[in-house]
Amino acid sequence: MSVTVQDCLRLPSFHSARVIAGKNGLGRIVSSVSVIEIPAKSVEAISVFNPNELLVTSFYSIKDDPTRQCEEMRNLYDAGGVALVLFYVGDVIPQVSDELLQTADVMNIPLILIEDEAEYSVSYSDVIKDVMGAVFYDQASTDSFSDTVENRLKQIPYNKRSMETLLNVIAETYNCNLVLYNKNGLYFTSIYKPSFGQFGPEFFFNAFADGSTDHFCKSIMLQDKSFYLYRKEFPHAGNTWLTLYASSNENSISEHKLDEICACTNFFSTLWGYTLDMQNYNTVITLILKSSRVIGEKFLEASGVPFSKLSTILVVESEKDNLTDILRQIEGILKESERFYVKDIIDDRLVILSSIMVSQKDDGIIATEIEKCINEYEGALFFLESSKNLTSMRKIYSDFCANSAAMSKIFIHRKFRDMYDVIFSQEITNLAINRGNRNDQIKSIIEALKDDSNNLMETLAVYLIDCDSQLSTTAATLFLHRNTVTYRLNKIKQITNTDFTLMPATYDFYLAAALWRLNENS
Repeated sequence: MSVTVQDCLRLPSFHSARVIAGKNGLGRIVSSVSVIEIPAKSVEAISVFNPNELLVTSFYSIKDDPTRQCEEMRNLYDAGGVALVLFYVGDVIPQVSDELLQTADVMNIPLILIEDEAEYSVSYSDVIKDVMGAVFYDQASTDSFSDTVENRLKQIPYNKRSMETLLNVIAETYNCNLVLYNKNGLYFTSIYKPSFGQFGPEFFFNAFADGSTDHFCKSIMLQDKSFYLYRKEFPHAGNTWLTLYASSNENSISEHKLDEICACTNFFSTLWGYTLDMQNYNTVITLILKSSRVIGEKFLEASGVPFSKLSTILVVESEKDNLTDILRQIEGILKESERFYVKDIIDDRLVILSSIMVSQKDDGIIATEIEKCINEYEGALFFLESSKNLTSMRKIYSDFCANSAAMSKIFIHRKFRDMYDVIFSQEITNLAINRGNRNDQIKSIIEALKDDSNNLMETLAVYLIDCDSQLSTTAATLFLHRNTVTYRLNKIKQITNTDFTLMPATYDFYLAAALWRLNENS
């Protein structure tokens, strides 16, 4: 069993609550609750959201800024948060904006309004007490580790599916600190917060320095407090052995539970595309893209591979059955050109790191050959982008994943993607949610051109987005005569009283066509 947002609505403190948006997310699992009042100015260094967390707020410092409210809702979604409980509407925040409602619906994040008929009879602490009481009761009544953890891990968004997140969920479940270590010196840590005694890898190594493997638990005294240390070795990916260390203030982790933790770590790390085989260069992909920058740098240093050899990321999306064949063909192209590369399939995508610079003649030929390969597969597409360092590569991949669905809806006739497409898709997604004079102008174009068959909007989208304003290519793509396309384009000019072939009107009409596609395909 697990506590869901729907379960929380049955608690006493939610008696006056009403779900005003994001109802499709009521099945999300809640593991904790937190109160947050967003800083008036965005502070990127502050990470305030955690996976599976229900947030309580009044948006006090941004009560008059619907755009920031929507931004924080998206941040909550990106972090794996499950719901937002909004207090004091009408007293603090004047009203819930249409933009915030739309954002919650798009993200499937339940937006719960506390409508307190009495004068503030329900407080933040009431919600915290009831929700955490339900979570603690559920944990105490559930014996199986998998029952309490697996469902939570399954709803973690792609961009948060990392080894650190996996360990954090386990550490939170058992109120312990964890270190996952392999013999090559690569390790991941998770510190339970709040925690007394944050032991690092060296502490565990020294504690079990006698080399004994016939015991899994040790008791120690530190600053007049008793601690329990745990150690368990287990195989990973067939030929790699990992060691899991844990520390807790209570002797609550049995050997059976430790086995379950190791099995869960193995299962989800494999499911999420992790391999910790240090003898395999392909390991670097998940370490660079889904772990901390320090861990990625440590692996590159240990393997002797300079980042310049892996500075370009190639991502292929296709049916799972096709990815292996596509990989085989791309490998043939890279081997023929004698390029160093690493490859892996993570997040149901084929990811290859190499050093292809499209601006250079020889590399441009390689990119063209890869594009020809991708074109052979129906529905397949690829993304190619170079980066300056590990940090920028991680951001490039994260942004691509976050906007992949939107790009597929906007660029329906194009197989190649780059960062301009990623940035543009994010802009269109924001346009769909937010309001303002600029947004109203773009949406008015769509309203003016709508008809029963959507012929005008479809023609405009193909002409501007897919065919670079080429009349003949547009006609061929739509299987229409040139004269029919010309007639429709002229009709668009007539209805809008605008020559959209001239800048800056062209850009507004391009935005309108992209927004129409995003909404039509959602």
